[in-house]
Amino acid sequence: QNFVRTGVYVHHLRRWFQHHRTDDILIVRSEDFFAHMPKATAELGCFAHSDATTCSIEGIERKHENSAREGHPPMWNSTYDLLKEFYTPYNHQLDALLGRNMSWW
Repeated sequence: QNFVRTGVYVHHLRRWFQHHRTDDILIVRSEDFFAHMPKATAELGCFAHSDATTCSIEGIERKHENSAREGHPPMWNSTYDLLKEFYTPYNHQLDALLGRNMSWW
């Protein structure tokens, strides 16, 4: 499996949007989810249930951190630059498709 090409989200979302209304799909950046977990969890609950009681952040605690990077060395600058160059045109297409700036890099 090619993980770099799998990360070109615009291709996947175009297919989803052929079969689903854009209002029926909620896009949440993982960076935002982990930085604001209670708020993001409440937003997900509200979106999924359309019920005002699930939209509250009351009682939602940040219990888990994103630990995927623990124990791994930092990415080389050359790798970062290569990935940024590869993803930038696709990310611009994604921004246009979603009508918002996802601020990936």
